[in-house]
Amino acid sequence: MNKQYYVAMPDGTPVGPLNREMILQMLRAKQLCPVQLVFTEGMTEWQPINVVFSDVPGLGVFNSREWGPIVAWTICMSSKYATFSGRASRSEYWWFSLANILVFLLIGVVFFLIYALTEEENVLSAMVVMLGIYWLAALVPGWAVTSRRLHDIGKSGWWQLMAYIPIVSYVGSFIMLLFAVTCSDGPNSYGMGPERPTK
Repeated sequence: MNKQYYVAMPDGTPVGPLNREMILQMLRAKQLCPVQLVFTEGMTEWQPINVVFSDVPGLGVFNSREWGPIVAWTICMSSKYATFSGRASRSEYWWFSLANILVFLLIGVVFFLIYALTEEENVLSAMVVMLGIYWLAALVPGWAVTSRRLHDIGKSGWWQLMAYIPIVSYVGSFIMLLFAVTCSDGPNSYGMGPERPTK
């Protein structure tokens, strides 16, 4: 017998009955999110789709280890370069931030080693230029991932401007830090949930 499921929509209303194949089709069409709750006969409580259908490849429980500095940096600097819509998980945001720090350090170390070997003053100037070019290249993706991170907790991306207002920048930066470490709040007006890393 084919099990019948009910899926909780973002507004809390249950949709169903649906069979397994219908739910998987809706997931592929991005009409449902893997973290949406599902219920069927024999269950004692509603559970996320990705837990109930954990046997489906690529749908398993989201694991922050899927993100890493290289994956986050590659995605944020290419396919999501100026994507201000949608949501970003804490993992995506913090791995991208770490990747930027590592790139800055790498540029600094390489140019410092070149300077130590050659003692050319021009090398330090070239390092400053390279750091400036990278900073400009990473500026838009940084704003974009911060906007998506704020969307993930139900805030507008414009909140990040607090960190740039001269008088309140210290307080604004502290508030932004609190927002960046806040847990996702489930489906909201910005989307169903953060996406898994895809190349």
